[in-house]
Amino acid sequence: MAKYEGALDEAERYDGEGSAQFVGGHAYVGAFANGMMDGQGKYTWADGRSHVLASDGGEMYEAEWHWEIGRASCRERV
Repeated sequence: MAKYEGALDEAERYDGEGSAQFVGGHAYVGAFANGMMDGQGKYTWADGRSHVLASDGGEMYEAEWHWEIGRASCRERV
């Protein structure tokens, strides 16, 4: 991770609402818990494609994929 802005827990792990910038230009804005993306948030690739994510304990269980020419959604645990 290139940069993180947001709250930390007692162990100094990412926790609560925050934003992360990754090497290569990817970004995530949303919930964190135990140092991981957890809860609801939006992950955006450098080319503009994005996923709106919902997860529980680090496992993604719902996502919507967005790109310039369409949209798809997934509601299965993956």
